[in-house]
Amino acid sequence: MNTYPLNIQHSYAGDDSCQIQLYSRGRHPEKEFLEACSRFYAHEWDGKGRELPTEKPVTQTHWRTVPAPEDSICETQFVESKPGKGAYPVTILDVWLEM
Repeated sequence: MNTYPLNIQHSYAGDDSCQIQLYSRGRHPEKEFLEACSRFYAHEWDGKGRELPTEKPVTQTHWRTVPAPEDSICETQFVESKPGKGAYPVTILDVWLEM
C-alpha cells in the first residue's frame, strides 16, 4: 500500500468560474490537513494572505485521473472512484475557493 506525504495541491474548476479546490493524495488527519490548506491558501497560492471560509468540510475518498471533456478548460479531471487499480486515496477540502 502506498503512503503519501501531506502535500497540498490545487485543482482548477473545469469551467470558467475561476475557482480552485485543495487536496492532497493520501489519507490525512483533518486538523493537520486544514492547517496545511490554510498555509497554502494564505501564503503559497498567491501570497495575498487569503483565509479559508468558515465552513471547511473535509472529505476522504478515492479519485482517478481521466481526460476532461472537450469543452473543459482543463486537460484532465478527477472523478470519484472505488478503490482499485488506477485509483488513489485523497483528502479534499470539499469547497471551491476563489482564485
